[in-house]
Amino acid sequence: MLLMHKAICCCLFIFSLSFASWGQQRVSTSLSLTKVDFFHGFEYGQQHQAFEWNVGFEYGINRSIFQKRFFPKLKTNGFYNLIHKPKINLGLGMQYTYSLYRFGTTTKDIVQFHELMGGLRWNVGNQWRFGQTLMVGGLWENDFHTLVNKRQTYGTFGYIIQIDVSYAF
Repeated sequence: MLLMHKAICCCLFIFSLSFASWGQQRVSTSLSLTKVDFFHGFEYGQQHQAFEWNVGFEYGINRSIFQKRFFPKLKTNGFYNLIHKPKINLGLGMQYTYSLYRFGTTTKDIVQFHELMGGLRWNVGNQWRFGQTLMVGGLWENDFHTLVNKRQTYGTFGYIIQIDVSYAF
């Protein structure tokens, strides 16, 4: 849990450094499919010319609602919009996410997921925008391995397919 607090503080600190100097701001809500779960979340972003940077919070729908075990995810991403028009954007970018899942009552029952991905994001509209993000990359799972009695990290292929609706102000 301490690692989750450190990740939140780090994201907020980095984001606050750029708050005053960036241009257009936006808030969005999204649904996404990943290798780990379906997620619903909220994102805050700033865009300056063709550059865009966002931070967000999501929760896993299957595990949080149906299994009644809260599954939070923090994310940050940056994009460079190759097409940057008033009503359409198409950009390349990278995203890092950190999620934490507790399936039991002890600290050994915690699984951490780190994802680092690259891909495309497009959106259309003026103030209200509809968009989609497609990304692929690495997914690392860190959990307690009972056979060797220590935490281990496993890497695999990961993906994100996301649709979102945002409001720019």
